[in-house]
Amino acid sequence: MKIELDSLDTAYYILGEFYDKNHFEHEEIDESDGETKGILSHGYDPALLVYPFDSAIALFRRWENKYSIVIGLDTLDEDLFSKTSKKFEKDIEETKYKFVPQNFETNDYQGYVFNRGKERVFCIREINEGQGRVIAMGTYGTIPFEFPETQDGFIRQVGALENITNILMESVTVPYLDREEVKFFADQVIPLQP
Repeated sequence: MKIELDSLDTAYYILGEFYDKNHFEHEEIDESDGETKGILSHGYDPALLVYPFDSAIALFRRWENKYSIVIGLDTLDEDLFSKTSKKFEKDIEETKYKFVPQNFETNDYQGYVFNRGKERVFCIREINEGQGRVIAMGTYGTIPFEFPETQDGFIRQVGALENITNILMESVTVPYLDREEVKFFADQVIPLQP
């Protein structure tokens, strides 16, 4: 099972032209660095997934010339993210990235994904007391992402985050492949919509 963020042209418009035209003046605290900024948030509705997952959600944020994306995954199985992350680490390396766990003593799918330039491009963090994970770019200690000048650049960056998320989902479902519902939905793409 994979996820896909639909209507990226709409997200690009809202975070681009709409943001620029409306000069967002309201202030919020950005968790990544504690600064107060005018932030525009654009969320995607939660999408129901199939066992062992529960749901997925996406949130875009734009401030000044920077932006971030967070994809959240909830699970129905409290042990889903406690199994070994070795398959994920191997699969991620095939895409020219490297996963570095936050804690080398545990296999809890938390840490950073680095690019070839050794920059922290993506972050994987625990949510809901271990029942889920967020996969993020542009926040949670990753490198800042400037809002792309073109929609193609935006789609390419979002696509990289989708790819990391889908590799994570595939890796953690391996122990469940003998279950009928997991097998049935193995090749399905679940769209997330704004």
